[in-house]
Amino acid sequence: MPTPNKKRLLILRFSALGDVTMIAPVLQEFIEQNPDVDVYVASRPFMETIFRQFPQINFIPIDLNNNYKGIFGLYHLYKTLKKYNFDYVADLHNVIRTKVVTALFKLDGTKTATLDKGRAEKKALVKQ
Repeated sequence: MPTPNKKRLLILRFSALGDVTMIAPVLQEFIEQNPDVDVYVASRPFMETIFRQFPQINFIPIDLNNNYKGIFGLYHLYKTLKKYNFDYVADLHNVIRTKVVTALFKLDGTKTATLDKGRAEKKALVKQ
């Protein structure tokens, strides 16, 4: 439930189950250290059960299988999420889908951050 006078942070993470599970306690700790921020997680509907034990984390179910396909679908996803008036967007997935949505928020003036998964470093290790 949104709280007046609090900043709103959107977390984007659509898969994988283990990664989504790991962010829940981290976000709970973030909330305890930042009581002036309402945290929202946008993810696939079945992930909602992970967040039930963390009632301070707001969950936004996003059905990517039936909605939000293609570039127009991603724009529709952005417009759907934009209605929440987020102050910040954190892309913890860093895939094309979330990069596009995050870029749209950034173009609109919302502060954004994207998780660096260290892909270049991993690739360099494998190349050796």
